Amino acid sequence: MRQSLFLKTWLTSAVVFLSAITFGQSDLILTAVFDGPLSGGTPKGVEIYVINDIPDLSLYGLGSANNGGGTDGEEFTFPAVAATAGDFIYVASEEPQFLAWFGFAPNYTDGSMGINGDDAIELFQNGTVVDLFGDTLVDGTGQAWEYLDSWAYRSNGSSPTATFSTADWSIPGPNVLDGETTNTGAAQGVPIGTFDPEGGSTITAYTIQEIQETMDPSGDSPLLGEIVETSGVVTAVGNGGFWIQDGTGAWSGIFVLDGSSIAAIGDNVTVQGAVQESFDFTRISSSSTAINSSGNTIPSATAVSTADANDEQYESVLLSISGALCVNADAGFGEYILNDGSGDYRADDLLFAFTPTLFAEYDAVGIGYYSFGNFKLAPRDVDDIEDTGNNQLVVGFESDADDVQENAGSITINVQIVNPNINATSVDVTVTGGTAVNGVDYTFTDPTNLTFPAGSGDSQSFSITINDNFVQNEDKTIELGLTNATNGALLIPNTLLVTILDNEVTITDIATVSEVDVDGLAVNDGLDFNIQGVVLGGNLSSTNTQFTLVDG
Repeated sequence: MRQSLFLKTWLTSAVVFLSAITFGQSDLILTAVFDGPLSGGTPKGVEIYVINDIPDLSLYGLGSANNGGGTDGEEFTFPAVAATAGDFIYVASEEPQFLAWFGFAPNYTDGSMGINGDDAIELFQNGTVVDLFGDTLVDGTGQAWEYLDSWAYRSNGSSPTATFSTADWSIPGPNVLDGETTNTGAAQGVPIGTFDPEGGSTITAYTIQEIQETMDPSGDSPLLGEIVETSGVVTAVGNGGFWIQDGTGAWSGIFVLDGSSIAAIGDNVTVQGAVQESFDFTRISSSSTAINSSGNTIPSATAVSTADANDEQYESVLLSISGALCVNADAGFGEYILNDGSGDYRADDLLFAFTPTLFAEYDAVGIGYYSFGNFKLAPRDVDDIEDTGNNQLVVGFESDADDVQENAGSITINVQIVNPNINATSVDVTVTGGTAVNGVDYTFTDPTNLTFPAGSGDSQSFSITINDNFVQNEDKTIELGLTNATNGALLIPNTLLVTILDNEVTITDIATVSEVDVDGLAVNDGLDFNIQGVVLGGNLSSTNTQFTLVDG
């Protein structure tokens, strides 16, 4: 690309004539917005394409609408110079970082281009908006058009319009420029100077599996950043878009970010857009969504175990799990944990909020999801969660750790029961390890049997006698376990660590504590000691307690 006042692409007079017919009155069109990764989030600015020769560029201007606060009007007006059809004009917030990033200087600089990836841009002609990127009344954060540390580029063949649509833009999503230092060296650099008013590019169609399936340990799509086309049946709607599948099983589903779509479950759709990774969650940021048909049967949910569901291949796939116990009814942020015996699997309230019963058994259907470092199930509605009625009998310690002072005499430990059986339930408490010795440091009948009356939800308890040896020693431990439960009781938690805290204190001679070196400085300065002695005289301080202690 030649570095000059305008980056120029020569068009024939015939093409210019056709462009004039196609684009109407505005002879400028916004073709790029960018928010760079260099110091201060630079370079920031826009690229503009000159459709037809313009004798006086001062008819046009720019403005930015920050954080959804509405238009500020025309903030920058171009100078009264001519512009030639086919030129690209660059307006940035500053020059040095723009030059460092792109390798050439911007044509103009203005503070109104200090945009932050969530701001809309307006192109004015004679004070009237003739082209627009973004929504002036909406903060772009989290929207399909967000370009934080990223960019957006105009689709070839599109026209200037005061009505914004993501369908007219390629938007790879936020943070694609993070860690990069130059545009040419970036994995997904801004495709400056490539806009073609006549079209000139095709979008490749892929299956969802071709977009999703990856061997990359990060889980990133092999088509990351590419503008793709794919089709599928909508399986869920929400979270600013919808999910589609083109079959069943691994790699068959993907999320489509499209907040303006009216797609519904059962619609067969074709989407075009950029493949993005949003916090390691693969998605397509749709620039075009076409509904081919409605009322289609959605793909059957893929049956998986709770352990197997924790895998990249099931991200965005409609899944089903069976006979899964709720082992944590409140895992935080509306989440809960299910386990069918193979391993834990989180469920999320992304699409439907549900409050499970601890240790109840569920059959569940939902979309495989990923966020905050965890794979999760996202049920869509109340019909996706079914309590099987096979509530699990659970017996367990009230906690998995406790402690007792050595001179306390004893410690009482409770064992609780959940979903009691119609018959009496018993369980044995046994010593499984620890540094303390039974009969020396403590006394306990090993094993001790506990029985829960039929239908009773009351806890049962037992005691351990703690023997004080009146000698200073390290803290000691008793490891306890639960075993031999009847009625098929699940043991959670089935281990308990009891720590016996030594209560004896070592007394240090005052002479040792008060030792000084040859310079008269205390050698034990900053150290803690236990001392004892006889107080001589009265309090030596009027504001604090200060006295003399003698131990001999």
